[in-house]
Amino acid sequence: MIDLDMTLFIQVINFLVTAVVLNFLLIKPIRDIISKRNAVVETQLEKIEKFNNDAVKKMSSYEESLSEARKEGALIRSTISEQSHKEEQEILAEASKKSTEELHKIQKQLNSQESEVLLTLSMQVEVMAEKVAKKILGKVL
Repeated sequence: MIDLDMTLFIQVINFLVTAVVLNFLLIKPIRDIISKRNAVVETQLEKIEKFNNDAVKKMSSYEESLSEARKEGALIRSTISEQSHKEEQEILAEASKKSTEELHKIQKQLNSQESEVLLTLSMQVEVMAEKVAKKILGKVL
């Protein structure tokens, strides 16, 4: 059976002294280290959260800027396309006008040359007809 004598009280006092010394030398410093580590971890987590939020904001800002740049690019491209189409139409109209003028000029030259050739040929027809008639009649006679 258990005897309740003086050694029990000494053991209890020994246990309490050991608990106080361990608390002072070991447990309290470990708790302080753990609380400091938790504070550092919380600080790091806050920094990480802030960094993530900043990254999300910057990414959305970048995407907005990219979207705006694409819209501006499309607008500039369509404007340039319209301008080039207008310039193309103007160049084609000018070329068409010049070619039409050149065609009319050539047609006038051809008409005047045709008139000259017809006049020359009509003069030569009589001479040639006479020569042909003389040859034909000369052979018959």
